[in-house]
Amino acid sequence: MSDLRVPDREPLAVFAAGVLAGALVVGLTWLGFSVVHSGHSDDHARPDASGARLLSGSSADRTAIARAQDCAGVYYAQKPPLQAADAALAQWEVHIGAMNKLVTGAISLQQATQFWNDTRVGAKANLQAFARAEKRYSKRSDHCPKSWMASADQDLRRCHAAVVARNHSLDLAEVTLATWRHHVMSMDMLRSGTLSPQAAERMWLDSWMRGNRQVHAFTRSRAAAEHLSC
Repeated sequence: MSDLRVPDREPLAVFAAGVLAGALVVGLTWLGFSVVHSGHSDDHARPDASGARLLSGSSADRTAIARAQDCAGVYYAQKPPLQAADAALAQWEVHIGAMNKLVTGAISLQQATQFWNDTRVGAKANLQAFARAEKRYSKRSDHCPKSWMASADQDLRRCHAAVVARNHSLDLAEVTLATWRHHVMSMDMLRSGTLSPQAAERMWLDSWMRGNRQVHAFTRSRAAAEHLSC
């Protein structure tokens, strides 16, 4: 009996620990698979709410988005002619101020003529820049027609309203710059001697009054359009 020895417990403990660890890994793997599988099942059973909304109105949404993009294209195409109009009309406004001084007697006809000689080249260049920009734009109203204002899409209606407001400003710019262009022609005629100073002064008075009203109308329209955008 004294020769009998208790078996070494360390190998048994290591083996038991290994079995336990293996069981734990298997259990965690199965749990993870179950959770993932359950999540996938839920995805199929319950579609995403936003996806459901898109599916329910996908055709109308796509149409509204496409139309809003068309209107936005028109909106951004309006920028070059509007900027050209701003430059040309700013010069016309300065010239109106000079004519006002002429009419009130603050400056002489000779001084007004000298003022014109100093600005006529820039005036023509600005008028030509507007004409080129306006021709490239060509209003493109067919890309954002009036009928689209009836859309239920708020983004489309807002963008359409901005395009309409800016088109109105461009229309006023055309009218106002036509007066300025006519005045430029008169100044050239005076400079070349084909228009008498007396006739030029009468034409200046008419241009000054009409041009002043037109410039103010454009300025108000431009300011109102600035609050709208796509």
